Amino acid sequence: MDFANGDFHLVANSPVFETLSTFATWNTGDPIVDIDGDPRVNIDGEADFPGADVPN
Repeated sequence: MDFANGDFHLVANSPVFETLSTFATWNTGDPIVDIDGDPRVNIDGEADFPGADVPN
């Protein structure tokens, strides 16, 4: 992350991913793309990281 420059992407070793995967889920009516224009999961109840790319 680089807050000063508006970059809120998470880094690969962030402990936030485990936390998000347990409660951040996609639901019908949610946007189908994230803040970068990348497609989101689009399946009800699936773990989703809107606005935060999951690093490979």
